[in-house]
Parts: sequence; structure tokens; C-alpha cells
Amino acid sequence: MKLKVTLLIIFTVVALLYYVLPHPSLPTSSTITMFQKGMKNAEVLNLQHELSTLKCFEGTFTGIYDTNTVDAVKNFQTQNKLPIDGVVDIHTFNLIADKIITLKKVVVMIDPGHGGADGGTVSGNAIEKEITLGISLKLKKLVEALGYNAQMTRETDISLTSLTQPNGISTWETRDLKARASIINKSKARVFLSIHVNSFPEATAINGASLYYSDVYPQSKGLAKAIQTSLNNITSEGFVRQARESSKVGFLLLRRATVPGVLIETGFLSNQQERDLLMTEAFRDKTAKAILDGLLASKILEN
Repeated sequence: MKLKVTLLIIFTVVALLYYVLPHPSLPTSSTITMFQKGMKNAEVLNLQHELSTLKCFEGTFTGIYDTNTVDAVKNFQTQNKLPIDGVVDIHTFNLIADKIITLKKVVVMIDPGHGGADGGTVSGNAIEKEITLGISLKLKKLVEALGYNAQMTRETDISLTSLTQPNGISTWETRDLKARASIINKSKARVFLSIHVNSFPEATAINGASLYYSDVYPQSKGLAKAIQTSLNNITSEGFVRQARESSKVGFLLLRRATVPGVLIETGFLSNQQERDLLMTEAFRDKTAKAILDGLLASKILEN
């Protein structure tokens, strides 16, 4: 009997102490730490890449959760109105993942003009279909580096006329353009960029980029203006190109596309200096970067 009383007293005291004294609580889903300073692994490296894609991380990807990574996480948390502590809990982690998934759903369709038997404009050893493909492939990499889904109507030297059936009336050029429009429309892209090269042998002094848009979609005008401004600012080896204005036109591709877009004439092969530049990788890099800068400046990917 005394033993039972003693045990009852001990149990009662322990129970009272449990409720009176502070004790650690179990972690909730929002307080579980996924990443914090000092960690080093492949997952941290991936986190740095994702934060860079979301324009929160700047610097070298090390795979180390260092001060730079802490600042990047704080930047993300500030932008998204989360508690700012530089630590990635499960809520921050999931929100980063959601943002990345959202970006990948945004399709940017890049259309390298001509291809296959259709070389486009030719001047010496400079062939439009090769230049447009070269610039487009560079642009695709730049767009993908930002997390967007970049697609192309062609990634090799092929013609697209075989994708549409001849009806006895359409020319091969019309069939090609209809095929491009069909690819663009099926992609449900946010925007398309059709890349070309110009020529005007009657006036070889003319140079510079030219942007064309249709008024079918109001966003296309702003997009054309932004990319035009960006391309106008390209200089190379002291060569300052003529600044041009974007223009509204009724081109078939612009009219048949069911998404906003522009046609970009990146330069004139009829101008010797510009032709020589367009044949270099360095100038194609500058051109692709300028197109990307204009695309981002237009804000069309954010709407």
C-alpha cells in the first residue's frame, strides 16, 4: 500500500513538473530547416543555381552555403514577404521550387528564318539561313539560363515546307511560313521571335537592325520597340550602326501567329562591314544578348 502511494505521489509530481517547466516543442513543417549556413553539398549547388535563375543570387556557384548564399536567400525572402533569416525552411524551399516551375511553363519560341534549300539572303560566303540559326541557338541558351522554356521552329539546317500540304495555290514560301506559324501556335508560347538578315544591294551604306510587328496583339509593338532600342545600342570595333525605328507591317507570319511576336532583321548583308560582323561569333553573341535584353525590358514574360 505504501509503495502504491509513493508511486502515485511520484507520478503526480512528474506530471506537474511537465506542465509547469518549459520543454522543447516538436518542429512544425514550417520550422524544419532544409539548408543553412555552413552546409556543403550538391543540393546547395542546385539551390544557388535556382536562386540565380530567380535573380536573387550573384557570384560563383560553389555548393557551399556561405554568406553570399545567405544574402541571396534573404533577398528571395524579402521579395516574397517571408520571414527574413537567410535560412531555407520547408516553406521557403517549396516557394523557390514553385517559382522555378512557373518559369519553365513560360515558352519563348525562337524562329530562325529560312533553312534547307531556302538559303535566304546570300552575299559571298554569308548565307542568311546559317546566320539566323547561329544567333537563334545562342539566344536559346540565354533564355534557358533564365529558367524559361526556349523552343525553336528548327535547330538544324532544314526546310519546313514539308510540314504543310501543297494545295495547288500556295508557293513554297507560303507553305514554309504557314508551317512556322503552326509550330508557334501549337507551342502556346508567351512570345515568338523570328530571326532574319536583311539586304538592300541598291544602297550598300544602309545598315542596322530592323524590327517588325503586327497590330494583332498590342504587346507586339512594345516588344518590337524594346528590342529595337537594344539592338540600336550595339557597337563593335568602333562601328556604330544606324539607329532605326520599329515598323508595323502585315507579314504573313505575324498575321497568322496566335501569340504576340516580332520579326527581327539583325543586320544588312549588303553592307560589307555589317556582313563581316555577322559572320563572327562575337557579334552574334552581342546580337543574341541584345535581343534578350530587349525581351526582358519589354516585361512581356512577366504578364
